[in-house]
Order: sequence, then C-alpha cells, then structure tokens
Amino acid sequence: MDFLLIIYFIIFFIILVYPFYKLKKTQFMSQTSQIELEDLKLKRKLLLENLKDLKTDMQTGKLSKQELEQASIEIIRELEEIDFKLSKSS
Repeated sequence: MDFLLIIYFIIFFIILVYPFYKLKKTQFMSQTSQIELEDLKLKRKLLLENLKDLKTDMQTGKLSKQELEQASIEIIRELEEIDFKLSKSS
C-alpha cells in the first residue's frame, strides 16, 4: 500500500512541477536568443561601418579599387550570413 502511495505522489509531483520547469526553460531560451539577435545586429552594424571605411580609404587614395574589392569580399560574405540568420529568426 505504501509503495503505491509513493508512486502516486511522484506522479502527482511531476504533473505539478513539469509545466513550471517547461515555462522557465522557454523563458531562458528566449532571453538567450534575444541576446544572440542583438549580437548579430551589432556585428552587422560594425561590418557595414568597415565597408564604409574601406570605401572612404579608396576615395582618399589609400586603397586601389582592386584592394577594396579584395578586402570587401569577406565582409560581404559575413553580412550575407548574418542577414540570413536574422531573416530566419524573424
């Protein structure tokens, strides 16, 4: 008889606790994803500023057009990846 009571108590406890556990886990995941989104937006902004600086350097004669294209390829690739991640999360 006591064995059955213990099993019922455990099942009852799980039924009561599980929704709160699930809610807390979901809130934590949403906060984490929100932080990641903010990081992606900041990184995107910095990469756009880097592109702007490269263009300014080319206009002032510090870089040739070929050097600008070479340097901007990786930045543009990273921007495309970030834009894809941002559009996927929205």
